[in-house]
Amino acid sequence: METEHMTAKRGYYRETTASQRQLLFRIWKETDNVSGACQTARVSRGVFYYWKPRFEQDGYEGLEESKSHAPCHPKKTSQAVVERILVMKRDHLEWGKQRIAERAELPEAERRKPLTVISQHYQNNVIGARPLFYKQLKKLFPAEFRPGPVHQFLAQQDKPMLVVTACYDTLLEQMFQEQGKKYVVVTHISYADDEGSVGKVVVQYSDRPDEAEICLSDELSIDLDEWWVFYKIQGTFDLCLKGLGGKEEVDSIIISASDYVSFLSRLGDQHRTIPTLFTRPFQQRMFLFVGYYMSDWNFRTVAHILREDEKIRKIKGYAVRKGATGFERHYWDSENVQVIDLEVSEFMKGLAEEMGVKV
Repeated sequence: METEHMTAKRGYYRETTASQRQLLFRIWKETDNVSGACQTARVSRGVFYYWKPRFEQDGYEGLEESKSHAPCHPKKTSQAVVERILVMKRDHLEWGKQRIAERAELPEAERRKPLTVISQHYQNNVIGARPLFYKQLKKLFPAEFRPGPVHQFLAQQDKPMLVVTACYDTLLEQMFQEQGKKYVVVTHISYADDEGSVGKVVVQYSDRPDEAEICLSDELSIDLDEWWVFYKIQGTFDLCLKGLGGKEEVDSIIISASDYVSFLSRLGDQHRTIPTLFTRPFQQRMFLFVGYYMSDWNFRTVAHILREDEKIRKIKGYAVRKGATGFERHYWDSENVQVIDLEVSEFMKGLAEEMGVKV
């Protein structure tokens, strides 16, 4: 047990997010180790001791933005606003939150809220129960949408690849089904009535679509030379298990702030982290990031997790991003990733022409 020797005096600390602070105190509660919790949440010990009194008084709610003595009357985000934003994010992978906010004609105050916050509010204050929230999200991904150039390009490659995607939709699977190519979908359970199942790996083979399997991260076994693998790191839809009451759909979606906090807290658990099977391919193959906006905290989280290993960072990666900000370029540079200043559609068209592939 560590001895507390700091006071809550307010010095200068780098700005932190509510999600970081929630992760910080969740790890501290589980381990009673201040240094370890700070290292995991990537904050200083000063941040911990500054927020500790507020956490002890108000719990995790006290870790939200600083309280004001002025009267507070927050405006709730309407269901229509939430649905417009989620639909645009689904249809335009390459758009960042600012562009989506402008196209959705949101008020200036709404534009500052990231998808993680909006979805958290939607679940807590509009829908309520997580199962109902999942069903509502699924309605926003109708089957009539068609695969785009990225899906078409991948489906025409001969050698199986390990594809890591942050997309929730099933367009990649749809494209491969049309091409008659076999694949495996891999993701993690994000929510379950049995908390012991949360974080476990879900595996669904294309030739057994109604018989998903569950295993631990260090138990996953797939022939990567034989099967295409789609690692849905933020979850997906239509994964079904056989239960006592028939088919049961798995909730693997990571979208809200609390989802990401829960996901990050599991990374230290070898049974529920990124599958061990993927470690060697990650260390030996080049990463190409398509549609990742580093201005979004959730995308930075995913990118950092994938590039955290020193052996992985030694291999230069590439990120397709038109008009990347200075912050984004500095971030990618720290991960040994070179930015390609092109729109995703333009890049895919050029790559397809170079390789003689029609998209």
